[in-house]
Amino acid sequence: MKNTLDKEITVQGKQLPAGEYSFFLIPKENGTCTAIFNKEPKQWGDYKYEQAKDALL
Repeated sequence: MKNTLDKEITVQGKQLPAGEYSFFLIPKENGTCTAIFNKEPKQWGDYKYEQAKDALL
């Protein structure tokens, strides 16, 4: 999913600059999720996902 931020946001105390990102959620068994903002905004699904391009976990 492509997301465009027009200004910096704070996610759980971490800064994420304005820009375009892909967004992933990884569910956990306990009901929580890991949210990932990745610097490659034009990916469809996780087929070409590269952890090195993660902007924020």
